[in-house]
Amino acid sequence: MKYKNILTQIIVGATLIGFIACAIYVFWYAFDNPQPNTDITKGSLKHILSGLTGLIGGFVAASFGITSKGTEESKNSNRTLKLMNLGSFVTDNTNPKKQEILGFIFALSYIIIGITSIVIWVILDDKTIQSVSKMATTFFGISIPIVAGFLKPV
Repeated sequence: MKYKNILTQIIVGATLIGFIACAIYVFWYAFDNPQPNTDITKGSLKHILSGLTGLIGGFVAASFGITSKGTEESKNSNRTLKLMNLGSFVTDNTNPKKQEILGFIFALSYIIIGITSIVIWVILDDKTIQSVSKMATTFFGISIPIVAGFLKPV
């Protein structure tokens, strides 16, 4: 069971790091070559980035959709519990503060990259490369259940 948790943490961490790295590269390229016909991401990177955007958003949405059973967890606030749940994907450390901080970093990374993709899409308009517009629409669509889950009482 311990190996399963370690493997899950490695996969989730690598997914987040890959998502951030791919997004930074695509954002840089979108401004460096704002011509939709020269989209470097016509191949697999476009599909990988779209998948990672949905996958990371799914992690965040699923973590924020939890409910408490009125146990010891009820001592924590609604938002803290949801961030701790998200942080538990990344670490097996039982320290609630560490889980909350990692959950916050995970969610903040996704939100910053998602909002950045929307801003780039708006700024470049018709010159936006397809990868950025797909990221923006995926983020926009999945942000609705994320916000609803985060604001829903435990």
